[in-house]
Amino acid sequence: MTIWLASYPKSGNTWLRAMYSAWRSQEPARLDRLQGVPIAASRQAFDDALGLNSADLTADEIDLLRPRADEVIEAQDRRSGEMRLRKVHDALFT
Repeated sequence: MTIWLASYPKSGNTWLRAMYSAWRSQEPARLDRLQGVPIAASRQAFDDALGLNSADLTADEIDLLRPRADEVIEAQDRRSGEMRLRKVHDALFT
């Protein structure tokens, strides 16, 4: 399951992710051990989900494929029973 953490940059969501990670690991909160995808716009997560190299795509192609990458990540989490916190600063375009 994906839990979306949408916020403005510099609004404190790193601290929330640190608390989430501490809860999941049952260890003290540490900013260098945050669990989950660091940011939804991560090129690595996109590349891994779709098996593509995003460097070979245009910005428009990436925008068109990003919803599919999110669907693949969500499906992987559902199959594994994993709960993933993903932060996003992106604007919603429809």
